[in-house]
Amino acid sequence: MSIYKLYHGYPPTEHEDVLNMELVAGDTLPEYPFYLKDQDGADVDMTGFVAEMHVAYAVPLTIPANIIDLTGGEFFIDFGPGDLVQGIYSAEIQVTNSSGKIRTWQKIKLIITPEIL
Repeated sequence: MSIYKLYHGYPPTEHEDVLNMELVAGDTLPEYPFYLKDQDGADVDMTGFVAEMHVAYAVPLTIPANIIDLTGGEFFIDFGPGDLVQGIYSAEIQVTNSSGKIRTWQKIKLIITPEIL
């Protein structure tokens, strides 16, 4: 059984405490990078995996991830038009492996500020 660890950002940092993601309402960039590693720090082969972000809006939003490096365990959360709404929200990353087993990382806070213009 693999123990998965979630890393984020550049350079990759292990997700342990609260991850504050500061974003602007209506933006569709940046693509936010995440990396999946095993208990020894090796990249996880994500072939057959599904990754997504869940945002705790009044009507919860699921944002599918783009897995960009199957064997390197790298994926991005791509925010689409209307995904980022002003406010402070809880979020989580959920990964389902090729066997259907699910691992969820919570303690993600989206801090979404309004555009100036």
